[in-house]
Formats: sequence, structure tokens, C-alpha cells
Amino acid sequence: GFALLGALIFTLTLVPVLASILLRKNVREKENFFLRAINKGARKVFVFTYARKTASLLFATALVAVGVGMYQFLGTEFLPELNEGSIYVRAQLPLSISLEASNKLCNEMRRVFISFPEVSDVVSQTGRPNDGTDPTGFYNNEFLVQIKHTDEVQKKMKSKAYREDLIARMKEKLNRFPGVDFNFSQPITDNVEEAASGVKGSIAVKIYGTDLKLMEGKARQVFEVLQKVDGIDDLGLLRNIGQPELHADLDERRMASYGVSKSDANAVLEMAVGGKQASQMYEGERKFPIRVRYESQFRESPTEIAALMVPTQSGKTVPLNEIADIKQVTGPSLIYRDDNTRFSAVKFSVRGRDLGSAIAEAQEKVNKAVVLPKGYSM
Repeated sequence: GFALLGALIFTLTLVPVLASILLRKNVREKENFFLRAINKGARKVFVFTYARKTASLLFATALVAVGVGMYQFLGTEFLPELNEGSIYVRAQLPLSISLEASNKLCNEMRRVFISFPEVSDVVSQTGRPNDGTDPTGFYNNEFLVQIKHTDEVQKKMKSKAYREDLIARMKEKLNRFPGVDFNFSQPITDNVEEAASGVKGSIAVKIYGTDLKLMEGKARQVFEVLQKVDGIDDLGLLRNIGQPELHADLDERRMASYGVSKSDANAVLEMAVGGKQASQMYEGERKFPIRVRYESQFRESPTEIAALMVPTQSGKTVPLNEIADIKQVTGPSLIYRDDNTRFSAVKFSVRGRDLGSAIAEAQEKVNKAVVLPKGYSM
């Protein structure tokens, strides 16, 4: 808006001054057939309206009133949608998926995209990019779906309705992959939208706070509300929680009764699971740490971890599960931050409806249904 206003002011002020200074030599006004026809038509219209001043004024006023009245029926958009000639798809798999399983699903999805007659080829990426600018895990798969450059296909792709129909058909075939969140966009548009929203999605609802589990619970409520808003598509929950963890909570009373110190219990856990540096080995100018670690058969399951023997002050040993509560929990896999503040997010796109009215309806319904505790914001 400011750029257009600045250009208008520049055109009406500086440009005429520069033209009067720079265009003084041999500047003559010439007429041609085209200009003569325009001037002739303009004179006829002026004579006709000037002879009927009242009727012309009423007609112009009515026309302006109708235009202003119809303005409320126009939708609003953040950016005009362009046809880039390709589709960019992002698939978010379960957070704990392995590289092998992610690659297998990625190849199956590529075969789905290439099965459409409009598609010429598909390029995919699993995990983060090579330059490390976009940290993510094996759960993230991105696809550049190239559309054929034939005149017939490109003519069809100019239609927004046809592009949305193609995306709908793709989503229908991709429904056979349960638990996968898909986001459909275009390469340049995707970069702009991600920069604007701060997440891997076109639009996002962000819930700021400190407790990740509480925020993810509120994000699920937002997800359920947005499912009922017409025009919302590519709906997905960006999960923070999803990393399997084994917690060993030391009980101070039981430790005191057995005569076990916290430092000894932590040292045994550290050495058994992660390994503990005991010495260093030198080879010329190079040095290598020597770490002591339990064999894998003594630390590969919660049962083996619970059976680890911890020394007591009397010189005896006691199993770890006698002095600690050992349990499997699901902890944070990713912690999203915005201005150093934690947040959970729900991402979505808008299709078949203008962006402004869809966002307004979504905001109204979410604000009514989701109540945040003190210290949290959305």
C-alpha cells in the first residue's frame, strides 16, 4: 500500500517537473488515428452527459453506490495467488520414525504423485537440507512435483479450480498413508508462507507458554475447532511431544535406607548408558578419550537398566530399581520457539474460499472454544 501511494505521489509531483526540464528540445504534440478516434468518442460522451446533467449525476451516484455496496461481498487475500507451474508438497510423518522407514514411505508417495498424467517428474528430500539452515528430522519429507510443460496441461493449470481439483485428487490417493500430515503449496509461495508463519505451513495458530504438554493439549482443541470451519484444508498439528524416554526418579528415602549417594547412582547410570571417560590415549600429537561403557545386552531395555547394581557406602551393591522409580514416558521431541518463547502450533491452508473470511470465522470460533490459563497467549 505504501509503495503504491509513494509511486502515485512520485508520478504526480516529480515526474512532471523532470519532464519539463529534460524534454524541452524538439518535443511536439502529434496526433494519430488512434488518438483522434479516442478524442472524438470522448467529446460525444461529454456532449451527451453535459446536455443531461441531472440524469448523468444520478446515474454516476447510483453506480458508485452499487460499487460500494458490492465491496462487502469481495473476499480478501494476503498475497495474490500465482501459477508457478509446479506443486510443492510437504509430508510430516510420526516424529520417532527411522530413516529407513521414512525413505520407504517417501518412495511410495513419489509413485503416487508420478501416477498422475499431469506430472512429469518428482524430486524428494528426506530430513533437513544439506546446508543445515532448516533443522528437522527424518519425519520431514518434501516433494517438488513438476507439471508437464505441454500446451494442453499448462492451459488447464492456469485455472485455479483445476489446480485445486488436482490437489484434491492427490490427497484422495494419499489417504492410504495414515498418520501423515500433508501440506500442498508452490515452491516460491511455500518459502514466503513459511517465512511469514514461522512454521512449515501456509497459516498457523500459535499457542505461547511454558508447559509443552498443556500447550499441545490446547493445540488439539484448536485443531478440533478448525476442522469445522469451511475452507480450512491441510490441517495439521505440529507436535512437540513424541520422543520415547526412560526416566529413573531417585527416591531419597530409599537411598538413605540403603546408604546410597546420588553421585554414585548417577555415575552408574552415566557409565552404563552413555559411557564415562576413564582416561586418554596419546598417539603422537593426537589424543583419544577412553570411555567405559556397559555391553549392550546390559542396557538395551528397561529391565536391564532396572537391574544395574549401585554401590552402597557399606561396600555392598543394590539394584537400581530398589532406590528409583523407573518408567517409560513420552517426552519432548521438538521445542519450537518464537522470540525465545516456547510455542505449539496448528498449521492449515485455505482453499475454495477467500482467506480473510476464513481467518475471521476461525478466530471467532477458536476464541470462544479455547480458554488459556494465565501466562499463556495465542
